[in-house]
Amino acid sequence: MRNLLLILLFTMAISCEQKQKSDQQAEEPATDTIVPADTTIKMNINIPERWKQKAAAGIDFIATGNEPFWSIEMDEEKFIRYTTPDGVELTTPPVKAVNIDAATKLYKAETEMGKLELQIMNKVCINDMSGDSSAYTVHLTLKLKNDEKPRVLHGCGTSLKQ
Repeated sequence: MRNLLLILLFTMAISCEQKQKSDQQAEEPATDTIVPADTTIKMNINIPERWKQKAAAGIDFIATGNEPFWSIEMDEEKFIRYTTPDGVELTTPPVKAVNIDAATKLYKAETEMGKLELQIMNKVCINDMSGDSSAYTVHLTLKLKNDEKPRVLHGCGTSLKQ
């Protein structure tokens, strides 16, 4: 009888420990969803109202960053365009993306005005000024012809494809 009681107590203790572990796992925050790179630019996210005209004009992807402010517009068949509010612009011809991993695409383009490397990661991004969330985190390395060293910029992106 004593052995039976010990076995019962041991079984209950293990059950409680496993329940605590599963409760702890349920309380952990959700991690970023990883989507294969071949669907990175194709995901249909709610398009902000201010970008619906750009989507109608054929823009497939838009990214923005702040401090300093900048934006990227990409029409996958026509161009990648970097702009700033103070009039700096670099427009490149379209380039094919290189899949870095299952959730990251890299675009490299160069013109006589400069070169850029645009990395788009399927990882939720929170704009540090507005608090808005986007489906993509963007890293941009840009070297204009008059720059002494490359600019390394970070921001958030949204697919405008329907």
